Amino acid sequence: MAAPPLSTSTGRVVPHQDGCPTLIQLNGESCPSPRWPTTPPPSVDHPPTHLSVSVSPIPSSWTQSCTTIRRRDPCDLSALSGPCVVLYELVDFEGLSLTLHDAETDLAARAFANATASLMVSGAPWRCCAAPDCAGEAVEVFEEGCYPDLGSFSRLITAAWPVRQSLEDPAIRVYTDTGLAGTQRNFSREVNLAYSDVDNQVSSHEVQAGAWVLSSDGGNRGRKRLALQGQVLDYSAYGPGSFNDVLSHLCPLMQGRPVVVGVRLDCAQAQSTVGREVLDVLLVSNVSPLEQLLTVTHGVGSELGVSETFTFSRHTVLRQGVTFGVSVHHFHWGFFATLSSELRLDLEHGFQVEKGVTESWSRQVAREVEVRARVPPNATVIATILLQEKTYVVPVVLSVRLGFQVVEERANFTCVDRTCTTVEYEVQD
Repeated sequence: MAAPPLSTSTGRVVPHQDGCPTLIQLNGESCPSPRWPTTPPPSVDHPPTHLSVSVSPIPSSWTQSCTTIRRRDPCDLSALSGPCVVLYELVDFEGLSLTLHDAETDLAARAFANATASLMVSGAPWRCCAAPDCAGEAVEVFEEGCYPDLGSFSRLITAAWPVRQSLEDPAIRVYTDTGLAGTQRNFSREVNLAYSDVDNQVSSHEVQAGAWVLSSDGGNRGRKRLALQGQVLDYSAYGPGSFNDVLSHLCPLMQGRPVVVGVRLDCAQAQSTVGREVLDVLLVSNVSPLEQLLTVTHGVGSELGVSETFTFSRHTVLRQGVTFGVSVHHFHWGFFATLSSELRLDLEHGFQVEKGVTESWSRQVAREVEVRARVPPNATVIATILLQEKTYVVPVVLSVRLGFQVVEERANFTCVDRTCTTVEYEVQD
């Protein structure tokens, strides 16, 4: 005797509330086998991935300056490339100009001696002098920024040197006697010695780190000298003008804004984890004597999506607001193939990182999950809709330019993929 025809039940499911499963009761019949969840792809070893970086310089901002010459803030240095100084013939950056990327001992050779009325500095500080080879007393040190009017220092610059040393973690020790003898004091910040017990008593110094502007008067005024890392110096060695027993102010130079010049994703060291989360539970009860089929379309929206996060090292040299764009040129296929189409789409479009402002991105994805359950006579099928969450943590190496130095630091790029859904079925008699 032939079996009776099968009937098919269809419908839409309302998500369960308060943890209670949705109950569906059937009166009809059967169906093809449901699609069961697949296993995630195995992990693979991958070579490093190189990314192109487009730097978007931001206006500079400062909390201190080792010169009394007024600096305009904010200042847009985006047109300048690399560490340099641009000298202008007139105030407010007008007239003829000369850009220097390296030391110039006598600007007469460049037809720009005693011509500078304003200047811009990008990256490292520059020492500017009123005599060739910096042989005279008139010296100013300009940190990164825009100086629209040099005032009393206008039309004096005849030589310029960049400060190429690392300026991180400055430290200097001063002594009240020559030959690094007498009372000693250690400093790691800007100080006015008028508030100390060694004002106008220093006769020698030793620079452990950084570069320091030494001034004979408080407030970075008066006669000046530049003290560099590794330098041990008796002040009587400064020549006829000497500098013995006149030091009143010390100011450590600051590097310009750090610039990200390279990003490397090391896919070979990527770590991945997989977790599962229950989105909904359907109880399909068949009270008839016939096997039945349930076909249900379940809409899923707010729970699904992709996200990316860029995490900097706790000891990063990058400051808030530093911006760089990253676009993926190529991933090793083995790694890229493990990502969902939605996550690959995000990475192919690239992203813009702004430290302290934009370090993470997310996008929701809508999905409809089809539930197809074959329910035996007088039985109940539990259909559990699961979300598979995949997390990839990829080590990143950042190359950062600090003045004339390029340093590397570590970061992490984390991708979270919440777009894969599966349905698991269990029959209860």
